[in-house]
Amino acid sequence: MGASAVQPTKPEFLTGGTDLVVTQVGTYRLFTVAVSTVSVAAVYYLITNTDFGLSVRAGVQDGEMTEFVGVNLPLRFTAMFFLGSAIAGLGGALRVVEFGIDPGAAEEFVLLAFVVVVIGGVGSIFGSVLAGLLVGWAQFLVPVVLSALAVVTGVSAINVEGISDLIPFAVMIGVLLVRPRGLFGEEGLLE
Repeated sequence: MGASAVQPTKPEFLTGGTDLVVTQVGTYRLFTVAVSTVSVAAVYYLITNTDFGLSVRAGVQDGEMTEFVGVNLPLRFTAMFFLGSAIAGLGGALRVVEFGIDPGAAEEFVLLAFVVVVIGGVGSIFGSVLAGLLVGWAQFLVPVVLSALAVVTGVSAINVEGISDLIPFAVMIGVLLVRPRGLFGEEGLLE
């Protein structure tokens, strides 16, 4: 392995693509969207609609009182840590098949995760999920629209790849200009 990039092969049944209006979306990318959506929905359901999620949220708000009523917070927080690690592992496994991996790949994700949390609002799980969707769709749609505009206008000098890397930051600046605490940030959380 060493310092070189690794690119695993896609499963045979996930190769190919589906034509959309102005672009083609790969079957594996659609599979990734489906798995990600189910994962996010399952975690959201776990945190908002189960006794386990209620005890974790209570422990975050007032750990001492939660332990006083008999909840084993270290066990709950350890379980949440493992769940978060499993979700991160799933995301990494899904991504590596599509884009490969190299030793410096984590730097890109840490910065992108920071941007998503800021857009969503620090402390808001729902805001981070929505911000992730917003950034993902913007990164997908803006290059498609710019490519279509380049074809229509005859301009071929648009560097879509370079623009794609700037989209999360443009979205973050736009959101922060309108809502300085992010989409769902709470007043006084960091003050």
